[in-house]
Amino acid sequence: VIPSFIDTFASGPDDPIWNIATLSLTNTICAIVASILGIFIGQWVDKKGAKQVMIVGYIVGGIVHFVFPMFPSYALFCICLMLSHATMLAFSQMTTQSLIAHWFNKKKGIALGIGAIGIPGGNAIIIKMYDVLYHAYGLRIAVWVFAFLMIVMGVVSIFWVKDDPREVGLTPDGLPVENDQPEIVNKSYSFAQVAKTGKVWLVILIYGILQCTVIACVARLVDYVVEKSIAFDAPTIVSLGALGGIAGGFLLSVFDQKFGTRNH
Repeated sequence: VIPSFIDTFASGPDDPIWNIATLSLTNTICAIVASILGIFIGQWVDKKGAKQVMIVGYIVGGIVHFVFPMFPSYALFCICLMLSHATMLAFSQMTTQSLIAHWFNKKKGIALGIGAIGIPGGNAIIIKMYDVLYHAYGLRIAVWVFAFLMIVMGVVSIFWVKDDPREVGLTPDGLPVENDQPEIVNKSYSFAQVAKTGKVWLVILIYGILQCTVIACVARLVDYVVEKSIAFDAPTIVSLGALGGIAGGFLLSVFDQKFGTRNH
């Protein structure tokens, strides 16, 4: 999307704001702010359930994407970009893992793996779809199509998403509820309790470094593809590359289910 904004709003190749370096830095800062907001989104999921957060995330994300390309204001761009990252956390990462934890007991590994392949699967389709829409109808229409789809997903989630399998007469892993089955107790923890655990900060550090490394590698890979692609256009190559993520994610989920998370 960032190159599209440069093509649409930049006054020239030396524009101090609408250029790849400034916008990439802006995107990184907005992602960090959204990650901090993720702490509060996680607490929201813990207290109100994943369904409510997912619905609000989708609908707010859709509204943000309608506003996103309308006005060439750098301040509005920053606000919308930060909200875009935050709502993605809300309707995707935070809620997906919470729902899987409630719905699957013995098959968490395979369930998380199947859920995770949605990201490269979406990249394989959406990157190419956006590219086609952008060149055919321009930036606004291309982004508005995805804004509409996000709002539709928010409405569908009202009827489709259930926080707990007991809401439809099941227990985790799709088993029917039995009279003598013990009650499932979900224990929640406050942020203060979690923050006092040293291992949590170790995980945050490791995961943060991993995410930074992944983002850096992907950013350079995309630049390389754009520079070197001759036979195929860059979006097509990136979309095809995402297919490897689908296969790898599924295989790793099977490995996780079979041998456990630690060995994985």
